Amino acid sequence: MSILTTAQTAYDAGDYDLALQLLLPLAEGGNAEAQCLVGSIYHLGLGSTEPNESEAEKWYALASDRGHGLASNNLAALVSHCDSQRAKALYQLAIAQGFQHAPIF
Repeated sequence: MSILTTAQTAYDAGDYDLALQLLLPLAEGGNAEAQCLVGSIYHLGLGSTEPNESEAEKWYALASDRGHGLASNNLAALVSHCDSQRAKALYQLAIAQGFQHAPIF
């Protein structure tokens, strides 16, 4: 089993602290799926991690830049309260990246 699969299993089981421990090296190495998951842990404040919008934005943006549609969608939701134009562009990007549940403008 790969480290990413083990981390995803921990995340799905609600063991967010273990998931973050396993995901951070992968995310730092450029793995878009890991970056998106790390972003969600910071965004939602999962496990013992306090919510941190700037960290979430950083990780979502990195994954979005690598073509991860869910990350683009989540980043759009995160920034929508302060930058509606950027959010709209990110939702459109998420759709272009194959994420089918983004709002259509």
